[in-house]
Amino acid sequence: MRSPSRAAGTGLNALLPARIQAARQGTVVHLARPSDQVARLLELTGCDQVFPVDLDVPPPRSAR
Repeated sequence: MRSPSRAAGTGLNALLPARIQAARQGTVVHLARPSDQVARLLELTGCDQVFPVDLDVPPPRSAR
């Protein structure tokens, strides 16, 4: 498995403020079917503990 990319890190930097804003509004940001690379980044940063991951979400129609 490759190491997490800068793009994945940038995405995580966008998700963290979204998570805070969602919590302020009483809701939760869930991640649906993150790639292996993103899952690894979440694990390395400890964010796997703060973002619920939904693995059973069907893929988007364009990916079927």
